[in-house]
Amino acid sequence: MKSRILKGLGRTFLPYIIPIVCYLAGSQLKLNGAAFAFIVLTLNYGGMSFGYSFGSKVMAAQSTTLPPEPEDPTDRLLRNVTTILLFGVLFFVAGLQCEPGARADKMAYIGILLYLLSMMIRCKSLRLVPYLDPMEPIDINRIAPMKAYGVYERIRHPAQAAMILYAIAAMSVFANVPCIIVCAAVIVLTFIRTVREDRYLTERLAGYDEYKAQVTKRLLPHIW
Repeated sequence: MKSRILKGLGRTFLPYIIPIVCYLAGSQLKLNGAAFAFIVLTLNYGGMSFGYSFGSKVMAAQSTTLPPEPEDPTDRLLRNVTTILLFGVLFFVAGLQCEPGARADKMAYIGILLYLLSMMIRCKSLRLVPYLDPMEPIDINRIAPMKAYGVYERIRHPAQAAMILYAIAAMSVFANVPCIIVCAAVIVLTFIRTVREDRYLTERLAGYDEYKAQVTKRLLPHIW
């Protein structure tokens, strides 16, 4: 159990520590206030996610004797590429583009607000369905039948929607062409992953067809 907790801590916090290292490496230790504030918030994102994803519900589920199913190689590739782009490449490029002493504009503050919204959606979704985390493989053996309640009442993949909001927030905060290109790539990958995830749950999760009939939109309420 102790080793599982340590692995869980590593999986939870490393993706949020790596961005600050990448940003500092790219900027050669020069800091931009707005961008650095966004990175600090990112670390907070990790802490909040930890609080919800390692609650009693998850810890109890970890003791199951059912082995996890092998992850589809394409899904693994898409997940790893998304993680590297969002928490590595993005922040390294942002560091390269930073201008020390530059003041934050209105878009940076809008980006931070969008970031807080993405954090709220992600935490609410993980609290309800811990094993549909976009940064982890889907473990179909540990997912209970889906129900239309909470954030899952409006869209079927709120954790993926939070990833898209996070990418849009980063676009607004960093606001340079290379970062916008990286974030756009993340958004496209997230749409692809959502389609694949929805198809997988339809095929493998009992009762998912009924849930789809209740909640018809995947990522964008009233749109898609």
